[in-house]
Amino acid sequence: MSRRSGIESSNIVDGPRKRLRGNNDASADDASAATACSSTAASASASVAGMGAIERKIHSLSVEQVAQQGQRLMDAVMEAIDPSDGDPLHEFFLELPDAQEYPDYYEIIKRPMALDGIQSKLDQRSYPTLPDVKHDFETICNNAKRYNLRDTPVWLKAKELHSLVKITYVRIVESLPEPSAAPATAPVASAEPSSSAAGADATPSRPKRILLRAAKSQQKLNEHVQPKSEAQEQPLPPMPGSSLPQSSSDSKDEPSAPFTPARQQSGLLDGRKRPGKRGKRLKATLRQLIYDLRRVNGSRGYPLVANFEALPDRRTNPEYYQMVSRPISLRDIEHRVFEKGYINAYALFTDLELMLNNAMSFYPLDSNVWQDAAEIRQYFEREAIPALIQDGFTLEKDDYD
Repeated sequence: MSRRSGIESSNIVDGPRKRLRGNNDASADDASAATACSSTAASASASVAGMGAIERKIHSLSVEQVAQQGQRLMDAVMEAIDPSDGDPLHEFFLELPDAQEYPDYYEIIKRPMALDGIQSKLDQRSYPTLPDVKHDFETICNNAKRYNLRDTPVWLKAKELHSLVKITYVRIVESLPEPSAAPATAPVASAEPSSSAAGADATPSRPKRILLRAAKSQQKLNEHVQPKSEAQEQPLPPMPGSSLPQSSSDSKDEPSAPFTPARQQSGLLDGRKRPGKRGKRLKATLRQLIYDLRRVNGSRGYPLVANFEALPDRRTNPEYYQMVSRPISLRDIEHRVFEKGYINAYALFTDLELMLNNAMSFYPLDSNVWQDAAEIRQYFEREAIPALIQDGFTLEKDDYD
């Protein structure tokens, strides 16, 4: 995908609606960010040895690599479609509103920010770290939700955009390559080494999975649960609402299914130390479950969740919404995971099962969607549920803090 050198202002929808756009002070921000860039990078390099695994990956990025990964986030935002109306999700957030038309905006919003300002800073390599890029995207969303009334079209699009930014950022962080084994001993003095590193990192042979929980923390957790070999000998609990018979014994005979990903240690996605509270571990485990699910390729050679990412278009498939009383997509479920919308694993699997039931009740038995739903269920029983149990959770309805 080619990089974007700018954003066309002609894409902005004219009208009286309040909307959030870019930053009038972008040039000043760019200058100050560029000045601080080298010193920030030097500090990050000096302290990288004391960071966690994920923090090392994030803060080992050069300024050039930060711009590349930030552009991935920008591209995802620019390509996103609002599922509620089919319109581009970014259209209200390209530029700042006119100060004469909306004078109160600049009284309410203390740090105006928009997509064209972010794009300019990406082009000028003004971001010292990847979290700084994410922060600016979140500022756009927070400003829009602050200025516009709750549940208005712009407020709802800002909420949807915020969810997209958080989810996409985590995926980008998960795909970052491992930093060099030998830590840097001197501050970054020029862009040439960074450029060469960026070229090497830009084309990894295979995206590496982030180890989201430290080995010591995993060992401590395993002291409180059965060993994996013992846990798998027990019958697996049924998924909430599942209408299929259990096939855990059969799944043991199929360990080499071509679309089953290898599961590694699970845990937090944001680089922080593993918290002690079980509720926070639950969120990390559920995030990991969704991440693993997205990596599974089905027997037809494409990701199993491809047909479940979004709901069918209401305009072209109105009959779906006549037959399905509770539509739900994987994107809806993932949003709830990131917003801490599930009190336990049972609640998550209830929604996942609802998603599969909807597909299997609407689509014919010989359709790809129906067959994909059946394979997802088999994957849950073979991989996801055993991993959930190994992490110390169950599918009991009352399993919560």
